[in-house]
Amino acid sequence: HFDHVSILYGAGTGGGYAWGAGALRTSGGAVLSMANSLVRAAIYEGIHCTGGGAVTISNTVITDTDRAINADGAVVKIVNCTLDNNRIGLRPHGGTINIHNSIISRSAQIAVEGANIIRYCDVWSATNNNGSFTPGVNGNISADPRFRNADAGNYQLNFGSPCIDAADGTIAPPADFMGAPRYTDPRSPHTGVPAPGGAYADI
Repeated sequence: HFDHVSILYGAGTGGGYAWGAGALRTSGGAVLSMANSLVRAAIYEGIHCTGGGAVTISNTVITDTDRAINADGAVVKIVNCTLDNNRIGLRPHGGTINIHNSIISRSAQIAVEGANIIRYCDVWSATNNNGSFTPGVNGNISADPRFRNADAGNYQLNFGSPCIDAADGTIAPPADFMGAPRYTDPRSPHTGVPAPGGAYADI
């Protein structure tokens, strides 16, 4: 279980892929939970999930990797995460990826490979290389998330972001990456699903 952890650099290249080249790797049916964390600048994969098992990732940023998440035979659940500036965002590779309330942005080659369960997500890049992602269904959109300064690592949403109040609040963690409780922005359209307490969560 990782909570409020930064994993920077690491991983491997070339032939290391076959044996797991992620900054963080699971195998043998391992169970992994990661929350409120950062995985950045892994030389190959951010999180490589192999050999079955169950992986849950929430309120986490994965950035500047080759592949952000590879579900290589595992079941991976992703909630309220940001996957930014990776070559590939999601790769199911024989596994199952369920992603909700998350942003996959600025993928260099392809945002989403293969079949995944994607709900209330924003998948966007300037070159529209969204892969198998389809906006306009299940609450999904494809629009610039309007981060404050992603290049400097600030993934807070600017006013007017289409991701504000656009998540499914019934499954969102009660607080965001910075520990702030979910808050309905009165200036934004409420396009998501409210939490039981009535607040709308951001993607």
